Amino acid sequence: MGATAVAVGRRTEEAIGQGFQVVPGEHGTRLVWRASLALLGFQLAGMLAFSTVQYQRFNLTTDFAAYSQAWAAIAHGHLNPYSSVFGLPFWRNDLELLTWPLALVYWVYPHGVTLLWLQDLAVVGGEWVVLAWARELLTKPAPNRRASGPWLLAMVACLVVLTPWSWFTIGFDFHWEAFATLFALLAGRALWAHRYRWLPLWAALTVLSCAAPGSLYLVGLGMAALLTRHSRRPALAVVVMGGSWLLLASAIGAMRFGGLSLNAMYGYLSPHAGSGLGGDLEGLARAPVRALDMAVSHAGYLAGYVASAGVIGLRSLWGLLPAVFILLPSALNANPNFIHSAAAFQSWAAVLFLVVGGAFVLQRFVVGSSANGKVVGFLGCCSLASALLVTASFADDIPAYIERVSAGAAARLAAVERSVPAGAQVIVSQGVIGRFGPNRAAYPYWAEGAPERYPVTRSHRPVVFVLAPVQGTAEGYPAETRRAIDYVRGTLHARSFVQGDGIWAFVWLAPRSVASVVLP
Repeated sequence: MGATAVAVGRRTEEAIGQGFQVVPGEHGTRLVWRASLALLGFQLAGMLAFSTVQYQRFNLTTDFAAYSQAWAAIAHGHLNPYSSVFGLPFWRNDLELLTWPLALVYWVYPHGVTLLWLQDLAVVGGEWVVLAWARELLTKPAPNRRASGPWLLAMVACLVVLTPWSWFTIGFDFHWEAFATLFALLAGRALWAHRYRWLPLWAALTVLSCAAPGSLYLVGLGMAALLTRHSRRPALAVVVMGGSWLLLASAIGAMRFGGLSLNAMYGYLSPHAGSGLGGDLEGLARAPVRALDMAVSHAGYLAGYVASAGVIGLRSLWGLLPAVFILLPSALNANPNFIHSAAAFQSWAAVLFLVVGGAFVLQRFVVGSSANGKVVGFLGCCSLASALLVTASFADDIPAYIERVSAGAAARLAAVERSVPAGAQVIVSQGVIGRFGPNRAAYPYWAEGAPERYPVTRSHRPVVFVLAPVQGTAEGYPAETRRAIDYVRGTLHARSFVQGDGIWAFVWLAPRSVASVVLP
């Protein structure tokens, strides 16, 4: 009886000891995960501060003016707002339907900086999804799993936090691509993990954020899942949803991007092709050499996006295919601004998907008896080295999003903003127009050397001009802006009410017979 009791006691003690045994690497995984979350927290705090200073400095351009104008208009009950900035009904600007429910947030804090803060949250949220996905890939308990998983997760965290493209994404105004990226990553993770309950929601939010980019994100994800023989029916549904929404947006005339048409960006492929998405695809089929030449001309920026993600993500279809569908439209765009670092919001999603792809590649070495620790270390070092090289090359450009408007000029612009009533008509240099968009009929002045015509309506008879030759992200020519200043002051005899620190502001009482005004 006593011997039996002792034996039972020993077995019970052994079972309890096994139950509380720590899986190798689990403690390290927890430490790395907490440190990664802390890094994201610090990054979010930095981004929120960055956006706040940027807003205070008036360093916001036409895109922010258009989105904040529509956001405020919808919040005030104008459910079909016209964008004076883009020159079209707002819904035609890539069918960004999430603007409507987002207008509810306007009344929480009715200031344009709220949009920038929400964008910061979306960017860091997308990075969190990448880390959570990589954690499942690299540290999930499995037979023959190597103990290098936590270190590789730390490497992924460094790639996500160090990339300069996240800062460029928040630095250039407000764009829905940041939200589409977050939702697409959530959809991809749900598709990979067979969590189909939330997949329809994440996929729908992806395309509702912005039709063209969001649809292409889904097509790339679905094809990756199909080609890896992963969840074929849900993957096919994702592809069909993305492709159908893209065709719908094209059919109803909602394929405009900041007022630019598809033909303006891809018409070089075939001048005789039809307009719209079908015409662009026809042009691509007719002139593949032209398309290749355009892509090669943008190869430097393409390499920068890929290198920032560590390159090895190209070895995984989960990284390669989404990246191709994200980067290709910008690479083939005749307007270099769409691939330039200043417009990284167009391509930043590719970086995050390539980081996920890199985690898939590293998983092959972490799990399985054929794992080679030296190969893992070499790939990790190469990935970090390439990412650090890109960061070092572009980091100096990030402060420009704050510094392009001096403190003195920002103070002058704040005085102008306080003086201009809601409902007024304003014509503002595009580099500083951002905060003048909400609750006003705002029109950008580009100063590109060609005459620019603006309507003058009876409801907005006093016209306010705010001209800044060298302040802000001035894509035009300072000499042209100075000519416009002389014209407004000398020919229109407008009254100056703010002048100094590179800012000229005038108010002009247009005669009733005048229906438009032309600036040189």
